[in-house]
Amino acid sequence: MLYDNDAVMSAAAAADIISDNIAHIDLTVLCHQLGISWPECRRLWLVKDVCGITCAVFSWLLIVYAEFVVVVVILLPSHDLVYSIANATVFQFFTLLAIASHLRTMLTDPVMLVF
Repeated sequence: MLYDNDAVMSAAAAADIISDNIAHIDLTVLCHQLGISWPECRRLWLVKDVCGITCAVFSWLLIVYAEFVVVVVILLPSHDLVYSIANATVFQFFTLLAIASHLRTMLTDPVMLVF
């Protein structure tokens, strides 16, 4: 009997720890002011985890560094204007897709995704 109570207590303590590490951010007022009617945009979900935040920071730094390299090192020194504009447009499109994907992954509960 003592063993079962210890297991229940440890499971309850683990649930409290998990719920303390998850932040739910309500954006209903901001969405109403901006005229956004998507229900999934009104509530952000974020796990307050040191490892996850560190990985997110490194991901954003990699995206910023890729922007710098492609634009400053590769495209600006190019003498062909059409080449630079076409490649910059394609690269910016894929960068925006990467940013949107990363934000959606970071700020939504994986169980709550509705397509």
